Amino acid sequence: MQKYVIAFLKSAPNRSQSEEEASKLQEAHMAHLGKMYELDSADISGRFEDKSDIKGITIYNVPTLKMADSLANSDPTVKTGRLVIELHPW
Repeated sequence: MQKYVIAFLKSAPNRSQSEEEASKLQEAHMAHLGKMYELDSADISGRFEDKSDIKGITIYNVPTLKMADSLANSDPTVKTGRLVIELHPW
């Protein structure tokens, strides 16, 4: 059976970047997700349209939670503390 890990991307305390900085981080975030698709490590990702603290989701197509954790935490928006990750094996 295929294993997946669902990553919820949630608002984090460090959201005080300027509009320009936030835009650059978003570009880097999208590039990171693109790389995950190229590596066949992610199958689905996207933003939620409501105003909750959960900003988006990525479904990682990897065999272990540890691997998904490493990939998710290499996202520039997570590294800077703009988002935090909540992982769930599925």
